[in-house]
This record gives sequence, structure tokens and C-alpha cells, in this order.
Amino acid sequence: MESKSNKTSQIVYLIIGLIVFIAITGIQTKLTKSGNSQFNGVFAQLQVIISTLLVILSRKKGFIAGVIINLLSILPVAMQIIRTKNMEPLPGLVIPVCTVITISIIYIFSSKTRKMHAELTESYNQIVEANRVMKDKDEKLTYLAYYDVLTNMPNRQLFIDKLEENIANDTMFAVIYADIDDFKKINDTHGHNAGDAMLCTFAERFRSFCGERDFAGRIGGDEFAVILKGNYSDLEVNDYINRLRSIISEPVAINGALFHLTMSYGVAFFPMDGRTSEDIFKCIDIAMFNAKAGGKDRPCFYNRLQQTAR
Repeated sequence: MESKSNKTSQIVYLIIGLIVFIAITGIQTKLTKSGNSQFNGVFAQLQVIISTLLVILSRKKGFIAGVIINLLSILPVAMQIIRTKNMEPLPGLVIPVCTVITISIIYIFSSKTRKMHAELTESYNQIVEANRVMKDKDEKLTYLAYYDVLTNMPNRQLFIDKLEENIANDTMFAVIYADIDDFKKINDTHGHNAGDAMLCTFAERFRSFCGERDFAGRIGGDEFAVILKGNYSDLEVNDYINRLRSIISEPVAINGALFHLTMSYGVAFFPMDGRTSEDIFKCIDIAMFNAKAGGKDRPCFYNRLQQTAR
């Protein structure tokens, strides 16, 4: 759809063109009446040029105006030929007709060109929109593949990918596997909405505590995990967990009720306890089992030799 400014420009070009055309036609008529017809060819060519410009600049309006003024310019020439019975002014009759034919061809061609351009533009816009939709879908699918919908934390797959990335780089790290104690009671007693609210609260606490430094994710229903890159000692990891426990143990308010939940923590190290992501998960799962069996709300470190908690 043409803009208002574009339509205004077309009208301005049309008015200017008509004024010039009429002025040239008037001068040509006076010269012809006075017997000075040697410049008629020049004026005729100027009329052709102006008619063409009207079509190009003002499009349909210019075409209609060009046809009308060229046909009207035939009348005085035809009358002169009839009155004088002299065929000398005949070119003045032929040129306007040829001009009408010429601007008709130009108008038809330009109309088809503009239509084709509009269709191509529309097709291009449709392709751009389709690509945008596909990109949005790809981004959404990628997000669903690597992030937990409920908590917006990295999910198990992304956590494994991060583990394997660190393993491939032969980077030393520790993994802390945290499981909420007695979480099933929350779902059974207060409903899954309360359970989901609890998970979202714990996820936010993990994000706040770990920040950009440590990679944290939700790897299961009520299970979270953290990757600590670096050569950490048992004492340093234990201190890290104790600081995390102090945040986790803060009461959670849901629907006007306060909940006091704890977590049990299983810890394993790369490369000491496992050389693959699968081995690491087995180690932290064993350590977690020992933490639960040992009274919950505590950390346990995997021991490869004894297959028990340290």
C-alpha cells in the first residue's frame, strides 16, 4: 500500500508535468499559426518526454493524464488539416498517437513490474516470517531439550553435557548431588502445587547461591546438582555444602504455611572417583544413598574402595 507522502509526490509531479506540457503545446500552437513550424519536431519530442515522465513519476494518474492531453493535442492539428487541406502538419497528428502507444506500453510494463515486485516482496516477507517462526520453534525445542520447564534451570541432559565437556578438557571438578528429604510428604499432604512451589523456591536458592561461578541444574524430580570446577579438598567441599545447607534450611512460605525442609548431599570427584559422566552419576547416587541412610540432612563423600560414604 502506497504511503500518503508517496501519493502526494505523485500529484505534485502530475501537476508540474501538466503545466509544462500545456505550456509547450501553447507555444507550439502559436509558432505554427505564425508560420514558424521549424521547431515543431523539438516541441513534439519534449511532449513525448514529458508524457513518459508523467507515467513514470505519477503512474496511473500520469498515464491517464498523458493519454488525455495527447489526444486533445490532436484536435487543433486535425482541424488545421481539415481547414487548410494541407497535409504538412500531419506529423503533429501522428506523434501524439505514437506517444499514447508508447506510454501505454511503458505503463503496462511498469505495472507488471510493480506487481511482480510486490509479489516478490510479499514472498520475501513470508519467507522471513516463516524463518522467524522456525527459529522460534527451534529455540523453544532447544530450550525444552536442555532446560527444566518448571524451574528454568538446566536439566539432566544439559548437566551431563557440562560434565562431559569438563571431562573432555580434563578439568578437575567435584559434583554435589542434592536430594530433598521427605519431599513426597509435601506432595501427598499439601498437593503437587505446593510441591512445585517448593521446587521453584529451592531452584531460586541454588541459582542465588551458585551464581555464575558454579554450574547448577535440576536433574530429577526433587534432585539438584552442582559442578564445582577446580581441585577442591573434602574440607572445602564440606564447607561449601554447609553454607548451602544454611540457605536451604530456611523456612519456605506456601499458601500461608511455613515448611522446614532439608536436603541430603552426595559428593564425588573427577578424576579420582570416576572417569565418565556415567561413573560420576553412579558415585554421587551411592553417596546420596549413604547420606539418606545415615540420617539425612548431611553430606556424604563417595569412597570407591568401600562403596560407602566417608
